[in-house]
Amino acid sequence: MPILSQLIDDWIAAHQIKLDKELDYFAHLPTDEQAILLAAKGRGENNVKFDHQRRLNLVALDTFADQLVWLVDLGQHFQPFQVFSIHPANGKWSPWRWDLAVYDTALRIGWRLV
Repeated sequence: MPILSQLIDDWIAAHQIKLDKELDYFAHLPTDEQAILLAAKGRGENNVKFDHQRRLNLVALDTFADQLVWLVDLGQHFQPFQVFSIHPANGKWSPWRWDLAVYDTALRIGWRLV
């Protein structure tokens, strides 16, 4: 029977593979706008919704995505985590889930820029 530390190591390794694949997907999308829209809406390959974003209102995620694309179209340059100041205009949402969704979105978009 594996010891706890081995189970944890195996879980971390499996999660890292999944994360690397997800970030690679966003890095290779055809346009920045498409990457921003899909990341902000919490959508990955095959239009599958990510876990954290699945619990958020679709209208809120769509509003967030539209605001991000609008700011980028205006040529706005974001400071780290400035996207936290953009909140959805509609829908109910849990603050901790929203913060995590914004962090995940920033990670996916940021990875594309490196």
